[in-house]
Amino acid sequence: MIKPVTFQGLENFKANLYAVEVRSRFINQAEAHGYYKNYGAELAASAAGNSVAIGTGAFLVCGRMCEVTADETVTVGAADGQVGYIIARVETYRPSDEGNCSFIVKTAASLAAIPLVKDDIYAADSDTVNKAYELPVYSFTVAGGNIQNLTRVLPVIADYATVKQIADDAKSAADGAVLTADAATETADAASTTAGQANTTADGAATVANAANTTAGQAKTIAEGIDAKATAALQNSTNAVDTVNAARADVDGALDDIEQYKNDTTAEVAQLSEQIGEQQGTTVKSGGAAIGTLDLDNDVFNISGGAA
Repeated sequence: MIKPVTFQGLENFKANLYAVEVRSRFINQAEAHGYYKNYGAELAASAAGNSVAIGTGAFLVCGRMCEVTADETVTVGAADGQVGYIIARVETYRPSDEGNCSFIVKTAASLAAIPLVKDDIYAADSDTVNKAYELPVYSFTVAGGNIQNLTRVLPVIADYATVKQIADDAKSAADGAVLTADAATETADAASTTAGQANTTADGAATVANAANTTAGQAKTIAEGIDAKATAALQNSTNAVDTVNAARADVDGALDDIEQYKNDTTAEVAQLSEQIGEQQGTTVKSGGAAIGTLDLDNDVFNISGGAA
């Protein structure tokens, strides 16, 4: 069976469905709470002694709307040093009165120690079974019997503004990203140009290197030729030295032969002279030694001897 809810005709309005619809408009649907800005006094509060007055305004508790049409005053009965909450308490099913919304006070030694009722008031049976939810609106401390440090803890309903701010921030980020992308493109283009120039320079360097390599190869070839010629010259020089040494040995041998020949000739001449004197003529001696040459121009000789 399907029941019409937001249609003219049968009255099938259900508060829990309306709360579900309101909740869907919140970014954080688990926290569909807050007060409406620029409506009434925006629940402005003031403390006097141990009492707190809350001004007019409208607010949501789990998507359920409540309105303060006249100032509400709550009295705090707590010992010094305690802390507490002024709480908006909503109850879903009170057919005999209009006490669905009220402000109550809870105190304890710390805010974390304050118990809060949190029934599921979105449930379908919340229109027929009384369920409650307690939401802190203000926090405070007690000192000297007076309320101090009264602080609003109920947030303003500003999801649309929050979404718009998120969208604006996203647009700004996107615009910045576009600018950054443009700058990156320009940088990339510049880098590409530089890379092209570097490539050209590298090509030139490669050409120079190739030429140097060719020159080095030629120099190596020339050096190898010079080395070969030097080796050959060294060998020729060595051969020449060997030849000179051999020739010197031959000369030394010839000198030795000549010296021997001279000695032999001298001996033979001496022997011949002796033979001549003995066999073919007179040997002239002086002091018992034979004289090879007799100069008759200057000397006077007396020769006496036997018969010829």
